[in-house]
Amino acid sequence: MQTNERLFYGGTIHTLDAARPAAEAVAVRNGVITAVGNAAECRAALGPGFEPFNLQGATLLPGFCDCHVHPLSTVFYTMNTNLHGVRDMEELIRRLTASEQEKSGAGWIIGCNFDEQSLGEPRTPTRHDLDRVSPHRPVIVMWHDGHSILANSPALAVAGITASTPEPTGGIIDRDEHGMPLGIFRENAVPLILNHMPMPEMDELVAGVQKTFGIMLSYGITSLGAILQTGPDGPGGQIGAFDLPLIEMLREHIPQSLYLLLLAKDAATITNIKNSGLHEAAPSGRTRIGGMKIIADGTFGSSTAAMQQPFSDQPDNAGFLLHEESALFDLMSQTHRAGHQIAIHAIGDRANRLCINLYARLLGDYPRPDHRHRIEHASMLDAGMLRQAKALGLVFSMQPMFIHSDMPFLKKLIGTARMEDTYPLRAVLEAGIPLAGSSDSPVETQRVMAAVECAVTREGYVPGQAISVSQALAMYTREAAYAQFEEDRRGTITPGKRADFVSLAADPLRVQPEEIHAIEVCATCIDGEVLYSR
Repeated sequence: MQTNERLFYGGTIHTLDAARPAAEAVAVRNGVITAVGNAAECRAALGPGFEPFNLQGATLLPGFCDCHVHPLSTVFYTMNTNLHGVRDMEELIRRLTASEQEKSGAGWIIGCNFDEQSLGEPRTPTRHDLDRVSPHRPVIVMWHDGHSILANSPALAVAGITASTPEPTGGIIDRDEHGMPLGIFRENAVPLILNHMPMPEMDELVAGVQKTFGIMLSYGITSLGAILQTGPDGPGGQIGAFDLPLIEMLREHIPQSLYLLLLAKDAATITNIKNSGLHEAAPSGRTRIGGMKIIADGTFGSSTAAMQQPFSDQPDNAGFLLHEESALFDLMSQTHRAGHQIAIHAIGDRANRLCINLYARLLGDYPRPDHRHRIEHASMLDAGMLRQAKALGLVFSMQPMFIHSDMPFLKKLIGTARMEDTYPLRAVLEAGIPLAGSSDSPVETQRVMAAVECAVTREGYVPGQAISVSQALAMYTREAAYAQFEEDRRGTITPGKRADFVSLAADPLRVQPEEIHAIEVCATCIDGEVLYSR
């Protein structure tokens, strides 16, 4: 039966709306919530031909928003060899060799999601290891955090990399004692390889997009904050310059709403794109341009995060910033004065301190109410930073699954004294700072239930910084919508908002914290339409 009216009932409904936290039923017409309350009043809000949707005891929540995703990189990871869980060099070689044997033609062998911290061997692989996979075909491996890449000798040859190749500003090329590149490229040096990687065919991309965003639906994700490049300047290099055209071409295959944060060389680029057909005006716009994404420093995993003191196990390394302070402020100032949102990647305490100081200077020079400027990751923060961030009206977008991935090596990397200030979720909320949740996919899994559990249990890492289940759910619903200026259209189950829902097999508020990750998604609805069901 085709109808534009539906009644959701027969289960637990958590609205995430403080005015009415729970309900018995929800009425939907033309993709919009028309009533929330008891079954009788919701039926009365609909005509006689509505379609009933019996939750059959499941728990209904607002659809999840992953507000910091690299969508095309996620597609790229889905399409290539997953190296997650590799424990030693031989397993790394085996997985890549299996891909090489299946590969026809002269295509590159690409491994993704590699985490050297999981290796039992105390050394980083080099191009010589990858040469064992193929001495003739280019082979590359992308680090788990996306900030480093390893290439074999044929890939270096295609890219024209030699001992005389200079390091770009903000980038590192690892070399042996003779100055020869070892095949490892970090931060702004990554595009030296990626710029030469061939693009997949369009039919391969369409299949990859359909699979990738279908997986997101199976996790209950109904909207996304998407990070895209606008040109060759960015972690994706020249291939990243295709981000926007590809999103436009592939948009029909993406069911989720998109809020775009763009890597760009200037604010005028953002303005021009916002004035294009890609930006769809409210209230029903499914693709909206939010503002500019800026990368201030590196990551813990690559030991490139900008730190106030050196890494505990590397006394000569305190990471580095990817921009000169003056250049960073100029980019922020342009973006702010053009009326756009700013979202700055900052991991290390030095990077976070600098970004908060620059926000203070910016807002002092050019006050603007309700700017909702953001810090992405905000991984290491002390009490002074939190107080200042609150006073400035900043928003944090954080990734609980970073705790899961980084915990095995963080104590060695930063020492015990700095652990309390790392991923301080409770301190952020206690300071009154809006806290949105995200995955930074493909860096972390997009399984929202796994992230909620990690925020609640922290897997034992600095347990005093744990937050409640309700607070963790809000990160991926109400607070994520706020971070994207979308609280008027999604984030809670409230009349007038889009009917984006996720139905869960169990109530996360009623299971043991260690069981939250195992809760299955029963159904995912966008605009009231069931687009996924198990």
